[in-house]
Amino acid sequence: MKHSLPERIRHYRKERSLTQEALAEALRVTVGTISKWENGITEPDISMLTDIANFFSVSLDALCGYQAEAGNAAECAKRIRSFYTEERFSDGAVFVETALKKYPHDFRILYRAGLFYMVRFVVEQSKTDGERAVQLLRRSLDFLEQNDDERIGEVSIRREIADIYAMAEKTDLALKEYKGMNHDGINDVRIGAIYAKLQGKEKEALSYLSDGFISVCAEQISCVFGMVNVFLRQSEYGQAHELMEWAHHMLQGLIMKENPSYFRRIDAIILATLASIAAMESRENDMRSFLKKAHREACTFDRMPSYSTKDIRFVSHKENDEATLHDSVPTSAIDAVDVLVRKQLYPEHGSEKEKNAHKKLVQTWKYLSDDMLQR
Repeated sequence: MKHSLPERIRHYRKERSLTQEALAEALRVTVGTISKWENGITEPDISMLTDIANFFSVSLDALCGYQAEAGNAAECAKRIRSFYTEERFSDGAVFVETALKKYPHDFRILYRAGLFYMVRFVVEQSKTDGERAVQLLRRSLDFLEQNDDERIGEVSIRREIADIYAMAEKTDLALKEYKGMNHDGINDVRIGAIYAKLQGKEKEALSYLSDGFISVCAEQISCVFGMVNVFLRQSEYGQAHELMEWAHHMLQGLIMKENPSYFRRIDAIILATLASIAAMESRENDMRSFLKKAHREACTFDRMPSYSTKDIRFVSHKENDEATLHDSVPTSAIDAVDVLVRKQLYPEHGSEKEKNAHKKLVQTWKYLSDDMLQR
């Protein structure tokens, strides 16, 4: 394999905006030595190569410019992943440690090796595996700038470290990690789950778990609407119907029958969507039934609107907690459903079948609305 050490040293030095003098000072050599390296007159010995690679946070292969280095490291990372996803730990351990020696400063190798030991710790419950996993995951953070996977970052890696501590029953360390990067409450559920196991921490557990519960419900609702929009564009009405039905039943279980609830407003929109799907499938009786329910839920909410999370079942709150839920439609629930039925549920470039279904939907909604007004 071809290598180009002089060019790589010069490249990494300039990439970090360092002069030859600054690099010489950092490596404790003379400026002349740096110059000779970069001009190919002399080469660093093996121990100095390691120091240079460590300084630039790259592997030795990357420093020397081996053309196959990037591909080999990527393939190694894939193989490490296959070892832990298939739970082939005996074969994998030797390969992982060899890869770490070959690429000691490669993020992909460090991260995947950390996950290898993490999964083996979960399966085999070996304390040393958990400790090794934490060590490698923390090491990977030093080379995070090499990462090109948007799903991986400091927060996700620290969460994995915290998960290991939690599984190892190192409660204080786990809580410290979870709370240290609990941005927007992303670790509320994990923190609450730890407190739920501790005697005398029931209040703290319910506080975190309630906040986490609300966030999970809100995320589920957003996810459901997103997936249903895709299903409708693909004319997969059966999929859309089943998912909306599931969301409807979920919300029904969270609404306090005697109290107003923001989820009634959301449920009215879900029922209107179910009516639209029924219209697309020529199920006119179901369409009418869903629209009636949507109208009833919307009117019930509008008579006593509440955006407080205190009106959601199972949720416990701290005193003076003013947490609320909102959506992007700043109107009454009945108006929100009206806009949805008349405009948003209609595909812009729909087929004749979809246009006719939408026409029936709007006519039925108008009839129901007028009938309710006259009562």
